[in-house]
Amino acid sequence: MAMELPTLFFPLDLLRIRYSYRPLLTILVVAVFSESISGLVQSRSGLVRYRSAGVFGNKRRLWTASMGVKSTSLYRWRNAYRSYQSSRICATKQSFKEGLESRIEPLTGDPFIDCWKANSWSVNPYGDETIDGILQSLHSPAPQSFFVLQRSLNMTKGDRSGTVESALASCRYLLKDRYHFIVVRESCRDAGVAIQPGIDWNVLTNTSEVPSNWKAVSDGSTSAQSLIQIANEILGHVSWSSELQCPIDECFIDRLLDCMEDRLHITLGTDIRGRTSADTAFTLALAGVSRQTLYRDLVRIAGLEMNRVRKRTSRRAKDVAHMAEKLAAAGLKGKEVEDVYRVSAGVLGFKGATYDIVESMKTPEKFDMLCPRPLMWLWRSSSKQVKPRQVLREAEEGIESVYSQVKLDNFKDCRRPLVVDIGCGLGVSLIGLASRSSFHEDDYSPNLLPTTNFSECNFIGGDLSQMAIRFGRGISKRWGLADRLHYTYASAEHLVGNITEIYPGYVALVLIQFPSPFILEGKKIGNTQLPSGPDCGFMVTESLMANVAHLLQNSGGRLLLQSNCEDVAVHMKEMAVRCGLAVIAADDPVTDPQTEGLPQRTMDWIGSGGTRAVGPEWSRTALLPYRCATETEIACEIKGTPVHRCLLGSKL
Repeated sequence: MAMELPTLFFPLDLLRIRYSYRPLLTILVVAVFSESISGLVQSRSGLVRYRSAGVFGNKRRLWTASMGVKSTSLYRWRNAYRSYQSSRICATKQSFKEGLESRIEPLTGDPFIDCWKANSWSVNPYGDETIDGILQSLHSPAPQSFFVLQRSLNMTKGDRSGTVESALASCRYLLKDRYHFIVVRESCRDAGVAIQPGIDWNVLTNTSEVPSNWKAVSDGSTSAQSLIQIANEILGHVSWSSELQCPIDECFIDRLLDCMEDRLHITLGTDIRGRTSADTAFTLALAGVSRQTLYRDLVRIAGLEMNRVRKRTSRRAKDVAHMAEKLAAAGLKGKEVEDVYRVSAGVLGFKGATYDIVESMKTPEKFDMLCPRPLMWLWRSSSKQVKPRQVLREAEEGIESVYSQVKLDNFKDCRRPLVVDIGCGLGVSLIGLASRSSFHEDDYSPNLLPTTNFSECNFIGGDLSQMAIRFGRGISKRWGLADRLHYTYASAEHLVGNITEIYPGYVALVLIQFPSPFILEGKKIGNTQLPSGPDCGFMVTESLMANVAHLLQNSGGRLLLQSNCEDVAVHMKEMAVRCGLAVIAADDPVTDPQTEGLPQRTMDWIGSGGTRAVGPEWSRTALLPYRCATETEIACEIKGTPVHRCLLGSKL
């Protein structure tokens, strides 16, 4: 007689045991509750029939002849369980596929975005152990490094040997120090087939033995420079040429810039992670580079990096602030860099930083190179530059070099009033003045420009540093000011004399700001770059001041003198008065001289009985408009060093 399975059979589907053992366990349970366990054990034919029935996959009915049990119910529940397991497997596969698709973002076609959005799911969706091993050998973030590496190799899939090896060598910077690349010696794969890790190339530790039919990739001279290294080489050439007064090799710089663009196309910025992208942009700006494509890509890399680390505790608030400041100091403008400033402000707020630039970056259209903190980076860089050797020698010996001429075709309208900055340095003041609009002409003293305003003027600056002139020209070109603002490589007297001869308009304002001071009389100083005295190598000479006075007498213009050395400021003012210029009373005069926080030079000057910069002609507050201060003036303001200012004009 057929037996029905007991109700205790139903929970068997919930047992967490291997599926292949469950039919045997089912028979044992049936035997126990049918009181036939002894019959099952003694009946060898029953077990034979169990095995031959194919419970592990065969769909024939299962008969246990020794017990006389027709296991129709067992067969039915077994098939039900298999259907349940199949549905679970299908559901698991579907959920895995859906989860994988949710983790892998579709490619946008933009290599920068695709690279910086790469993750472990997108580069190794099926858990390939070879790729996992390679990821462990790459610098973080490893998925980005692997994306660049595989993309670089796929670009060379037409050649299976030498080109693959050179591509791996150029990506050596992606590997950690204890690893190296290996490549197959002779590949039998078609040239058009994509290069695959583990088949065409792989990674080994330096202590591992290279397998046969493989060879190690040399990382010697074939390894290319990083972007920051190329940028430093460009700046080094410009700085060296400026120091030695040698012509700058523009062809050499163009070749390096082409190399940078090619390198950027391969690395996608993975060799300038962190704040290095901002450092690269700042270095190129100092060298006077004006290629907008390079700056655009560097800004994109900085934005992608900022978004990647925006909430990571490992990223210090100081690094985020420095990154934004250097992008601004490089003179970068546009929507993309403004987006970087907004993200930077959010990151600094998230980290609880209290920097004063946070509020400025929340309105990024007002945060640029002319803000105090970016100007401090310019001041740090300019203070490290070496004075031109040839110029120092010529100044001592009274020799005049041949400098570039002022060209009228640099200006769109030569009849406009002219503002001249003698010894302009990086030219920050002129950039601020030239970028002002006519809607902001009420934030400075009317005595500075009594007959016109800055929005109606042309601007020219001259300096003996080729590097400083290149920086000013680069910013002027990128900011669209080249038709009103020009920088020329010339000495002070050469610049003034050239303007007197060829400029058809009148000079409205002459600026002499923070000239390199001379060595104070009776004092020994270690800085050999300074002129030895006021009459020996100092930029502002009696003849220069006489030419400036003559120029202003004809035009009715103004002369602004500024210095953070009190003795230098007094010396220049007295010289200007001797040459026929008259002092103009300040709106906020210095009545009580500062006695605390004075530099040692000023204290020595006071101790020797020198004249103090006190009186109605000395201004306590800045005379130039807001956002038109030089980097040196901002540095003095932050350090608490007094700045001595005096405004003069022609005598009536």
